[in-house]
Amino acid sequence: MADTASDTEDSPRIVILFDACTPKMEECIPGRCESDTDVLCKHRFQFNCYILNGIHGQSYLSSVMLFDFQVILHFLYFIFQNRVPGPKNSKYVIVTKDKKFLASAQNEWQKKVKKRTRPRLNFGPNCVKNGSKVIYVECINSRACGSDRCDDRTAIINRLNERFAS
Repeated sequence: MADTASDTEDSPRIVILFDACTPKMEECIPGRCESDTDVLCKHRFQFNCYILNGIHGQSYLSSVMLFDFQVILHFLYFIFQNRVPGPKNSKYVIVTKDKKFLASAQNEWQKKVKKRTRPRLNFGPNCVKNGSKVIYVECINSRACGSDRCDDRTAIINRLNERFAS
C-alpha cells in the first residue's frame, strides 16, 4: 500500500486497486525512484494516490481467485471499513486488463443478488455505484499477454495520468 508525498487531508486522492490480471507497479527504490523515470513505481503518477493491491509483493488478489463482482465487494469493504486512508473526496478506481470486467461482474452479481441483498450495486458503462460511493473501472488495452510487463505499466501510468492529473 502506497501513499504519495503530497498527501493532505483536503486534496482529492485516487485510491487504486489493481485487478489480479493487471501488472503491478514496481516497488519504490528510496532515493532513486523519485527522479529515475525508468522505475515504474507510484512516483510516475502525477496525482495524489493510494495504491491498494498493486505493488509487487503486495498482490494478494491474484492468489485469492475472486470473481469480478467479488473484487468490487472487496474494494467496497475496504472503503466502508476505512481501511484506505484519505479525504472524503477520494475517487476509487479498479485497473484491469479484462475488457469484460464490468459486464462479467454485473452478470455474476445479478445471478447472486436477492431482494434483500446488501450492498446494492448499480452498474454503469465504466463504473459501479453503491449509494454515494462510485468505483470507476479503467480497462487498459494491451496487445500483450502476461501480468508483469513494462509496456503494460507504462500504459497504466499514461492512462491514469490522462484521466486524473490536474
